[in-house]
Amino acid sequence: MNGKTSKLAATILSGLLYTQGLLGVAGVTLVVLKDRMHSDPAGQVITMKIASLDAQLR
Repeated sequence: MNGKTSKLAATILSGLLYTQGLLGVAGVTLVVLKDRMHSDPAGQVITMKIASLDAQLR
């Protein structure tokens, strides 16, 4: 590999690692928010309404 190809490969790998990190943060955030939704009484009502609407659409 020459210098240009190595730099391109490093840039691509860096971008992939950054994207993986963002997806990881988004995943953790989703889990935390879901957990909070289920523990909060208002969140439980919203969750039930969403499930009801989902059942109606099917």
